[in-house]
Amino acid sequence: MLPQVQKVAAEFPRNAAVLAALAEAEHDAGNFDQAIAAADAALAIDPTAKNALVQKGFALFTKAAEADDEDAAYSAAMKPFSALNRLENDHPLPLIYYYLSFEQRGVEPDETARHALERAAQLSPFDRSLAMRAGLMQAREGKIELARHTLGPVATNPHGGNMASEAQRFIDQMEGVPEGTEWSPRPVLDLAEAIVASTSDDNAEDDF
Repeated sequence: MLPQVQKVAAEFPRNAAVLAALAEAEHDAGNFDQAIAAADAALAIDPTAKNALVQKGFALFTKAAEADDEDAAYSAAMKPFSALNRLENDHPLPLIYYYLSFEQRGVEPDETARHALERAAQLSPFDRSLAMRAGLMQAREGKIELARHTLGPVATNPHGGNMASEAQRFIDQMEGVPEGTEWSPRPVLDLAEAIVASTSDDNAEDDF
């Protein structure tokens, strides 16, 4: 689609919506610098173009992961999302990416970031992956019952596949865990690894 979008954008260089669509197409093609340039062009025409803010934020976040100065890069990446938040206070993306600006740097999210993720999950009840992330965060905080409640819709999703199974496993593991206990999922030992380990143990016993 990118060549077609580029062609349309060349015909309508002063249309903010078209330029925002170009930014999205460039981003999806992995052309992050071009996506930022197209988003900036759209925002120069219309500073309230929400999709342009979103696409610029997406591209900047992707580039931030490779930056030498991660703190500065993620701070810059949050600016489009902060502008979006001012335009639409209940838009979930600024809340999600504020949390990710900590997580992706390997920094413990502060209380404001944790609340932001919880609020984003409330605003996007059909986003199961977001609910999973929020539920596991709550479990790590020791909010056991709240975590089980958050993970419930993920586990009962009839089309949830592996994610639903994982959510149910986490809920089962948390059963009986005292409230206030910081909890993280126990790793699942791969069946093949278990067989290899068992075989190795048997061979070791035979050696003796």
